[in-house]
Amino acid sequence: MSVHHFIAANKELPVGSFGYKWILKPASELAREGKFGWEQSEYVQEPFVKVFESLEDTYGIDIIKLDGYEQIKAKFKYKYVYELLCSHHRKGYRELFKYIDTNLLHDEEIEIYTCLDGHELQKKDDDLDTTVNLKTLEFIGQLGNIKLDKKRYITQLGEMFWLREKQYVIVKK
Repeated sequence: MSVHHFIAANKELPVGSFGYKWILKPASELAREGKFGWEQSEYVQEPFVKVFESLEDTYGIDIIKLDGYEQIKAKFKYKYVYELLCSHHRKGYRELFKYIDTNLLHDEEIEIYTCLDGHELQKKDDDLDTTVNLKTLEFIGQLGNIKLDKKRYITQLGEMFWLREKQYVIVKK
């Protein structure tokens, strides 16, 4: 079964890919370097390929307009709900919190919920509830109540946070 993550807010959020680091190279250039098997055809426009310099560059998040999971909206108090694709890696979680920090204004919240495909209507696991307060720099969850460092809070969240099935998360600012 697939795991799905959803993110909701009281306003529209920017959609797209965030945190990935790639460059676009023509396929023919990579073929000349022996890194890509491709022969140019006079009838096909040359494709470009995303090239990542390191494994860390492949980690990030995607925020996608909700398509086909309308019943998940009942889990949220906010009406703007999106699917969240998040690399399950420290950098992926750092990018998630950078995105949230950038898009939240003072006194706003973002909700996150994770569930298995087909389990959208099942009850959340209250023991997994997590609150992250970016204003007071507090993390409250299964790890306890942790005060975050003003200069390192994004890095700290990337190290201690992970998305789990039936988990409900509130991020406040």
